[in-house]
Amino acid sequence: MAEQTTLRCGIVGNSYTFYNDLPKMLARLSEDSSTKIECDSVTIGGAGLIKHQRHETEHILSGNYHFVTLQEHSCIPGGANPEELESSFSVLSSFFIPRLLANPNKPTIVLYSTWGHRDGVIPEYNTRFPTEVYPDYLTMQHKTTQGYEDYATFLRQQFPKVLVVPVGEAFEIIFHESKSSEFKFPELFHKLFDQIDTFHPSRIGTYIAACCFFGVLSGQSPKSLTWVPDMEATKVWDDKMKRRHGDKFQPEEISPDLAEYLKDVAHRAIHKNQSKI
Repeated sequence: MAEQTTLRCGIVGNSYTFYNDLPKMLARLSEDSSTKIECDSVTIGGAGLIKHQRHETEHILSGNYHFVTLQEHSCIPGGANPEELESSFSVLSSFFIPRLLANPNKPTIVLYSTWGHRDGVIPEYNTRFPTEVYPDYLTMQHKTTQGYEDYATFLRQQFPKVLVVPVGEAFEIIFHESKSSEFKFPELFHKLFDQIDTFHPSRIGTYIAACCFFGVLSGQSPKSLTWVPDMEATKVWDDKMKRRHGDKFQPEEISPDLAEYLKDVAHRAIHKNQSKI
């Protein structure tokens, strides 16, 4: 293999980042490519940007990275709770932007654009995010995608380059294509999600997220990737889930054919998103 380029990425996120260890999967995915991606992350389950106003986050914002990735709570970007959305933009202005502008390494800002919950907003969040605003997956997806585009527009007023990793748009491609009677992978859309809670990513969901991240950060098509996660690759996470849920937790395997399809979907989602800019 030719000499690798190494890119460093710091991620400020939540459980959508630590489920199935997205940073580790992205790093491993990139090992066999010409661009190696090293990841650090600060994650808090259920957190949005407001909860990340803390010392641990500052080492990411001021660190020696080529990219700093920001991720909001899954329900906030779509605007179901206007007060929380306003607070999200406010904390970007007061906490995140000043620290990122002061970083002498001038990292590129990346937004982890996530997905709608499989069946619309989960009941646990109904008091903060009304069901009528997010009644189903597609409605929540469209609002979430638009929300991250609004974040990108806002940040581009301060930064020369802001990238969006369109994982939710990749999920949406599968949502539509899975409705065809000729679709090769039955139930794939549902299999993108954790089968117990229906909103976190499954191993398959995290794999397509990692493919999207690789494509956006490296500037190369994820279709060129060769590594596919097997049961051993996510064993630590799987064992944790089995201890918590017992036999209810049954991780899905990713076949070579499925991996090729997922990489192609990630490629198309990236191309579609970049055509908007």
